[in-house]
Amino acid sequence: QQPFLETFSLILQDELDRRRSRLTERRYQTSGLDERVTLHDFDWRFNPKLPRQACFELHTLKFITEGSNGLIIGKPGTGKSHIAKAVAYQATLQGYHVRYVEADSAFAQFGLASPDEQDRQLKDLLEPDLLVLDDMFLARRITDAGAELLQTVVHRRYKLRRSIVVTSNRVVQDWGKYLGDNTMSTTILDRLMHRATLLEFEGNSYRLKEAAARIARAAAIVGRDPSAVKLLAVSKTQAPDRVLEAVAAGLHEFGPESLETRTDPALHGPFGLAEPIGSLFVGEAAKV
Repeated sequence: QQPFLETFSLILQDELDRRRSRLTERRYQTSGLDERVTLHDFDWRFNPKLPRQACFELHTLKFITEGSNGLIIGKPGTGKSHIAKAVAYQATLQGYHVRYVEADSAFAQFGLASPDEQDRQLKDLLEPDLLVLDDMFLARRITDAGAELLQTVVHRRYKLRRSIVVTSNRVVQDWGKYLGDNTMSTTILDRLMHRATLLEFEGNSYRLKEAAARIARAAAIVGRDPSAVKLLAVSKTQAPDRVLEAVAAGLHEFGPESLETRTDPALHGPFGLAEPIGSLFVGEAAKV
């Protein structure tokens, strides 16, 4: 009798684990997240002044049970999106319904949609336990339809006590300028921040750090085989001093004489320009 009960218990537990795993995967697939990141993946040593304790507090998801919000504001490339995605992914693992969107893209799509499609999009933003609006105001100015959508979403989720996490590199004092309406901005911020944790991110850009590392690895190959380099491309969206800073950091160990660069007239720039900065075309060296 006992062996049968033990075997049956194991079979039952295995089935429950399988169902739980399928549900967890389904929550992730419907969340809109494009990667499974965690706080343990994050390089906290690079920017030691980041609010690490507040990030881990947000990661406990207590704010969701309280119907509170999280605002992550700071310089580009400092890890705001990583933290927001890590919190969202943790929420899917803990059984919450999550929706992650790149804010400006979602607002732009809403403005172009038909009335029926707008209703569906609004429902998608209202129903989840946690909504993540990533990189809000990245394009500085959003459409009137997008601004009205943001106000509606914030207002209705506030009444429903459903949480929002917002990331932005625009300080909240300037939101009225990007919305084109200071009164609307005040209304949105009033509801967002009434029950919210504000995390301010300062420091250097992880993206430039990674770009410099790729250049350094490419330079190491060039030092051994100069013919490997065909084209070095950096982003035209970066200020020249930021680009040169990244190149200098990447080549510090090897010396500038180890790297060949040439201009491709079609790309308009002394280094050749390409989008985004993560795409560094360095011939065969790009594969390292």
